[in-house]
Amino acid sequence: MPKETLNDYSATAYFASLAQMFQSQQGITQDRLSHDALAYCFSAVLSMLDISILQNQHQVIFDIISNKMLANSVESTNVAKYGVIALQFLLHSKTEQEWNGNDQETEKAFLLLLSCLVDKRGSKVQKQAQKSVSILFQNKKIERLVKPMIAFQSFVDSVFMQQFQAKGNAVSNKTIILLHFLAAALQIMPIQLCCDIDNKILRLTSMEDSYLKTNAYLTLEVFYASRRFNQNQDHIEQILRQLLDNQEVLSTIQKFNQEQDEMRVISYIQCTSQVMVNLSTTQGVKPQDILKYVSACFSIFCEYFVNTSSRIRNAAYSALRIILTQSLKKEYFQDKPQNNGLAAEILSLDSLSLNEEVLNLKKSNKAQGNQGFSHADKVIIYVRYLLSTRFEEALDVGLKLMKTFIIQVGSVVSESADLLNVVAQISPRKDSYKSWKSCIGSFLEAVGAEKFFKALPLRILEVDLNSLTFAQDSRSYLIQIIPQHLKNGDLAFYVQYFLPIILGLDRQIKALKHQNGSDLKIKKLEVLMIQLWELLPEFCKYNSSQLSSAFATLIQYLEPMINKNVYSLRPLALKTFSTLIMHCKATTVVTEEIKKTRQGLKNISLDYITGLQKLYTASGAEQIVVPQDKQQILATLQDFSSIAITVKLSNLFLTGFAELVMKFNEQQIPADKLLNHLEVLLAMMEKVKLKKENYITLMKGLKVFIDNAQTQKFGYKLLAKIIEKYEIENISELFDIQNELNPLLQGQPSKQRLFLIKSYVQQMDKFKNDQANLQQIGDLLKLMIVELIQAFSNTNKKVKRQSEDIFKQIFELIMHMKALPQLFQMLLVGFAGTKIQTQSATIRALLLLLKLNYTHKDKNENAIRFEDPSFQEFLRKVTRIIVLFMKDHQSGNELHRSVLKYIKTIVSFLGVDLLKGELSEQMFTGIFGIQSDKKLFNKHNMLIKKILSKFIKKLGLNYVKSITPEQHQKLILYIERDRRKRQNKSKRQRLLALIGASEKDKEADKEGAIGDIDMKSDSELSGEEQGYEEDDGEQSEKYSLNSDQESEDESDSESDEEDQGGDKLMADEMDIPRVDDIPVVSKLAKEKKEIQQKLPKADQIKSNKERITQMIDAEAEEFESHFVENPFIKLREKALSKNISSKQHLGRDNLDMDEKKQDIYIIKESGKFVINDLEDDEEKKIAQKKLKRTRQEALGTENLDMNESSSDEDAGELRKKLQGLSKKQKTTTNAATGSTTNTFNSIKDSKAGNSLLKQRRQKKEDDGGHITKYSGNTYQSSKGKGDVLKAGKYEPFAYIQLNPKMLNKRNKEKAVKSFENVVSHGKKIGKRTEKRQDGLLSGMGFKKSQ
Repeated sequence: MPKETLNDYSATAYFASLAQMFQSQQGITQDRLSHDALAYCFSAVLSMLDISILQNQHQVIFDIISNKMLANSVESTNVAKYGVIALQFLLHSKTEQEWNGNDQETEKAFLLLLSCLVDKRGSKVQKQAQKSVSILFQNKKIERLVKPMIAFQSFVDSVFMQQFQAKGNAVSNKTIILLHFLAAALQIMPIQLCCDIDNKILRLTSMEDSYLKTNAYLTLEVFYASRRFNQNQDHIEQILRQLLDNQEVLSTIQKFNQEQDEMRVISYIQCTSQVMVNLSTTQGVKPQDILKYVSACFSIFCEYFVNTSSRIRNAAYSALRIILTQSLKKEYFQDKPQNNGLAAEILSLDSLSLNEEVLNLKKSNKAQGNQGFSHADKVIIYVRYLLSTRFEEALDVGLKLMKTFIIQVGSVVSESADLLNVVAQISPRKDSYKSWKSCIGSFLEAVGAEKFFKALPLRILEVDLNSLTFAQDSRSYLIQIIPQHLKNGDLAFYVQYFLPIILGLDRQIKALKHQNGSDLKIKKLEVLMIQLWELLPEFCKYNSSQLSSAFATLIQYLEPMINKNVYSLRPLALKTFSTLIMHCKATTVVTEEIKKTRQGLKNISLDYITGLQKLYTASGAEQIVVPQDKQQILATLQDFSSIAITVKLSNLFLTGFAELVMKFNEQQIPADKLLNHLEVLLAMMEKVKLKKENYITLMKGLKVFIDNAQTQKFGYKLLAKIIEKYEIENISELFDIQNELNPLLQGQPSKQRLFLIKSYVQQMDKFKNDQANLQQIGDLLKLMIVELIQAFSNTNKKVKRQSEDIFKQIFELIMHMKALPQLFQMLLVGFAGTKIQTQSATIRALLLLLKLNYTHKDKNENAIRFEDPSFQEFLRKVTRIIVLFMKDHQSGNELHRSVLKYIKTIVSFLGVDLLKGELSEQMFTGIFGIQSDKKLFNKHNMLIKKILSKFIKKLGLNYVKSITPEQHQKLILYIERDRRKRQNKSKRQRLLALIGASEKDKEADKEGAIGDIDMKSDSELSGEEQGYEEDDGEQSEKYSLNSDQESEDESDSESDEEDQGGDKLMADEMDIPRVDDIPVVSKLAKEKKEIQQKLPKADQIKSNKERITQMIDAEAEEFESHFVENPFIKLREKALSKNISSKQHLGRDNLDMDEKKQDIYIIKESGKFVINDLEDDEEKKIAQKKLKRTRQEALGTENLDMNESSSDEDAGELRKKLQGLSKKQKTTTNAATGSTTNTFNSIKDSKAGNSLLKQRRQKKEDDGGHITKYSGNTYQSSKGKGDVLKAGKYEPFAYIQLNPKMLNKRNKEKAVKSFENVVSHGKKIGKRTEKRQDGLLSGMGFKKSQ
C-alpha cells in the first residue's frame, strides 16, 4: 500500500485494503482477523461506497464474492451470508440499461444470487438470499426489468424440472426451499409472472409425496390469500377447476405418517377455499359462475365431515364459512327463479338413501321432465344436506354453516321457512344445543318476527302441559331465543300475536284456580305467561306502523300491573313505559306514529307522576314496595318527568315541596316516609325550572332538611339541583345565594356538598366572558377553595376524585378569564392550616394546578408561561415555604411525600439562577435531614433518587456534589453511574435502529427525548425523563425541555450523506439501511469528516488508536447491525489460539463481560465513546486472588471452591487459622519437627502432596460431623439475634452437606452439634439433665467441652 494512503480512512481506502487482503489471502492467515470478520468488513464497507465506485469496480468485487465468499469450497455460513449481502449491494448499483441490456456481468451476479436461494450451506445463507431477492422484487420499478424476470422464471423452471425428472419421485430439498421462498416472493412479484409460476407449483401437487404436495398447496394458499386479481379470470378458473378435479383424500393404505397425511388434506382445503374467494372477488365474474363453484366446493368439502379427524373437519368448516361469507351476496338469490320442487327436496332429503342423495345433488340438468335445479338452488340444498342424518357426527358444524348462510342471504331466500322447519325438527345433543339455538336465532334476525312465527308458530295453548315433550312440541324454547336475536320488532305484531296467547293462559289459570286445580300446573302456566310479558319491552324499542294504537291497547293491561302488582309484574310494566319513552325521545326516524305516541305519553305523564309518587311514599301492609320495585318506580317517574309539561311539573314540584316542609315542621311525617318524599322530589327535578319568587321558599325549606342529620344527604342533593336549574341573570344573584348558604357549608366535606360546589362553578361558567365579573367570581371561589383543599386529603377516593374534577373546572374558568395568578394566590391559604393533612392537600392541589398549566401552555395563550420572571419569583417563594415542612420529622409520612413530589416537579420549572444557591441548599438540607429517621428515609428512597438525578441534570454534577454532605457522596456517584447506563441504552437503541426496532421501541425513544417533565406518574417515566446530562447547568435554562430531541435531530442531519453515482434504479425503494444507520460504518463516516478538517498528524494517530481500542473493548451490542450476527462477537467467543497469539489471547471473562463491567458512555458535546475506569474492580479481583492463594497455602489445595463461601470468612479469621496452624507445628518434638517440616515442604511442592493434604482435610471433616459448606454467618445481625437481609445478596440461607458417617448412633452428638450454629436447639438447658428444655431439638444432651 502506498505511504500516502496509510492514514487514509475513507471508505475507498478500506475497500482497497480489504480487496488486496482477499486477493493475497492475507486475511485468512492473519492472527487477529478471521475469515468471518474479513467478510463482514468487506460487506459493510461496500454499503458505504458510492454507486459509481461499485459500478467501476464490478469485476473486482464480483471475483471476490464468487471466488472467495460464495465458492463451493467455502464452508463458513457467515462468509457466504456476507457474500450474499455484498452481492446485493453490487446489484443495487446497476442501472436499468444494464439490467435489460446485454450486460453479462449483471446477469452473472443475478444468477449467482438466485443460486443462493437453494444454497447447500444451510438456512442462514438461504434466508439472507431470500431477503435480498425480495428487496429486488419489492421495488415497483422491477416490473420494467424484463430480463431479471425471465432469469428468475428460468431458475424456477430448472429447479422444478429437476424435481419432475427425479428418480422414484424423490423429493428434492431444493424444491422445498424454493417453495418456501415463493410463498413470500409471490406476494410482491409482478402478477403476470406469478400466474406462470403458480401453474408450475400446481403441477407439483400431482406427485405422490405428501410433504411436497403440502408445501405446494400452502404456497398457493399464501399467494391467493395475499393477492387480489382485478383481471385474469380465466387463469383463476383454470386453477380452481384443476383443484376441484383432483380432490385430496386420506390414504387408505396403512397410515405410516398420519399427521403428514392429514396436513396434506388440510392444505388442499385451505388452498382451494382461498382460490375460490379470490375468484369471487375478481371483477367481471358472473354470479352464476360463482354459485356454480360454490356448490362444487360444497360437494367436495362436505365429504370431509364424515369419518375424518377433528382437524380436517375444522379445516373444512373454516373453508366453507369463508366461502359463504366472502362469495355469497343477496343479489345472487333475489333474481333466482322460483322452483316448486326445491321445498320438497329440502323437506324429504333424509327420506332418500345416502347414495341417492349424493346422486340427486350432483345432477346438473333435468330430471323426469322437470326443470333442473339452478346453481343457487344447489347451494341451498347443499347447506340443507349438511343437516341430514349422514352428518350426525358433525351436526354442530352443519348448524354453524346454516347460521352463516342465513345471516348472509337468508332475508332474500324464499326457502328460509322450509330450512327453519328442518332446523326446528332436529333433536340436538348437549354439545350442539348452543349452536342449534343460535342457528334458530339467526332466522329470527334475518326474516323478522312476523315471518319467523308464521313459519314456526308457538303452540303453547294446543299442547298438553303434562306432556313429556311439551317444550319441543309447543316450541316454548323460542321464548328464550327472542330477546337475544330480535331485530326490527313490531309492537303491533306483539299485540296481534302474543297478547292472545297471554290472555288464553290467563283464562286457564283463572279456571284452574276456580276449580282448585293443580298448583304445579298453575305455576307452570304463570311462568309461561310472565315469560311472554317479559318480551314486551324488547318490542317497544322499534318503530311500528301502528305504534300508537298498539300501545293504547296495552295500557289497559299495564295499569293493573302497576296499581295492584298483578303476577308481580309491576317492574315489567314500569320498564315498558320507560323503554317506550326513551325510544320516542331517541329515535332518529320520527314518523307520525312516533309523534302520536309522544303526545299520548305527555298527556298521561302528570297522572302517572302523581300516581307513582303516591305509590312510592304510601305506607301500609298492602302497599309495601320491595327495594327492586322502588328503583324502577323512581326511574320511570324520572322518565315521565322528562316529557311532562314544564309549567305543570314545576307547580307540582313546588306544591309537593311546600307540603313536605310543613309536615316536617309539624312532625307529622315519619323519617322513612320523609326520605321517600325527598327521593321523589329529586327524581322530578329533571325538567323543573324555578323562578325568583319560588327561590326564597325553597331555601327556607332546605335549611330545615340540611340541619337534620337524617335528611342532610338528600338536602344537599336537592340544593345542588336547585342551584343548577336556577335561572340567574347576573353574578350578583349567585353571590347573594352563596352568602345565604354559606353557614350551611361548615364541617367536613362530603360528596353531596361537593356536588353543591360543582353547581356553583357551573353557574359561574355562564358569566366567564365578562371580565367585570372576575372580582365576584374570585370572592366566591375563595369561600369554596378551603373545602376543596380539605377534600384532597379525604380517604374516600370518590370524594378526592370529585374535588380534582372541580379543580379542573375552576382552572379552565379562571384561565379563560386570564386570572391564573390569582388562583395560585388563593391556594396558598391552605398553608395557614394547622393540620398536617391540610398542608399536604394544599401541596397536592398546587401540583395539580402546575400540571394543568403545563398541559395547556402550548394550547391556550392564557396559560402562565413558566419563564415569566414574576411567576418564577412566586414559585421560588412558595418553594421556600414548602421546604420548611421538611424540618419537622414528626409531621408524618404523608406530608413528607407531598413535599418530595413537589420538589421533584418544581426542579423542572425553576430557572437555574433561582435554583442555585440558598434554595437548593435548603432543599438538600431537608432531603438529607430525614435520614435521621431511617424508616422514613427508606420509604422515600426511590423518590429521593429521582429528585437528585433531576438536580444533577439541571445544575450539573459538580455543583450537586458541592452541596451534598460527605456521607451522601456515594449516593450521588451511584445515581451518576445509573444515569450513564440508561443514557447508553438510549443511545444504543438509536444507533442500532438498524437491527429492526419495533414501532413500540421507536415511540419509546421519541417519548424519552421529550425531557424530564414530571407531569407523568412515576411508573410512566422513561429512562430519559429520569436521567440527566453531565453539564454545567447553563443549557437547562430553556423551558421547552426538548434539548434531547434537538441534539438527536442535529446528529441525524450531520450524518446524512448525499448519494452519488449514475442511474440509481432502486435507491428510493431500497430496503437496505443507509450508511449512517450502520453503527460501525457511521462512526467511520463521521470520523472521515473530522479527518478532513486537517488535524495534526500526531492527533490523527492518537485518534486512530483510540478508535480501535474503543471498537475492541466496546459492548457486543455496539456492533449489532442488519447482518444479524457479527463476526467480531463470535471472534471473542471463540478466541482460537491458532488465529490469535498467546500474548493477545482474550480470556473468557474478558470476552463475556456483562453490562456492569462494560461501563461505556458517550460525551454529548463531542459525540465520542469514553471507556470508564475500572481500576476499582481490578483491585478487588487482585485482593480476591491473594485471599484465595493464602487459603490454598494454608489448606494445601488448589481446588478449593471460592465461588460463594469466600464471603463467609473475613481476613481476620483466616489469619487466626494460619497462626493456629503454625503453633501446632512448633509443639512437636525436634526430631518429629524436622521430619515433619521436611515432609511438609516436599509434599507442598508436589501434586501427590496436594492430594494427600486434601485427603487429610477431608478425613478431618468426615470425623467432625456434617460438612458445613456455607454457614450463613454473613447474614448474622450485629445488633441482636436473627438474620438480616443484605443488598445484592440472596435471602439468608445456610448449606450443610450431610455426612454418611454420622448415621451411626455413636456419632449422634457430632451430628446434632453440626447444626448448632444454624438451628436453635432450645432456649434453656436443664441443670440436672443438661438437656435442652424446648426448641427444635429439645431433649438432646451435650457434653461440656473441656
